[in-house]
Amino acid sequence: MSRLVNEGAEFERLMNSAQGLMTTLGESSAALPAVAARLETAGAGAQRLQLEVQDQAILDDLFARYTMERERDVHRDFLQTLGLVSTAASRRVEAVEPADDGIELF
Repeated sequence: MSRLVNEGAEFERLMNSAQGLMTTLGESSAALPAVAARLETAGAGAQRLQLEVQDQAILDDLFARYTMERERDVHRDFLQTLGLVSTAASRRVEAVEPADDGIELF
């Protein structure tokens, strides 16, 4: 019987703790709409980034190394939201011809 009482008390403590956490979460989440509005306002007035010449060269080099077209497109779209454009990102990468290694498979 004492085991049942102890487990009941532990369960009550857990439930009270969970209720406190849910109350705190509710109070915190009530602030989210105001935070989102402030972020939206701050984002609308944000200045576009400007790259230095050497940074632009590094960005172009990175984009020239992409092998997956979709990856390149996603990153290009994201960078454009920041006002950054890579000349390599705007060019389509040519399909690479497979090298003939002289091995014939049957």
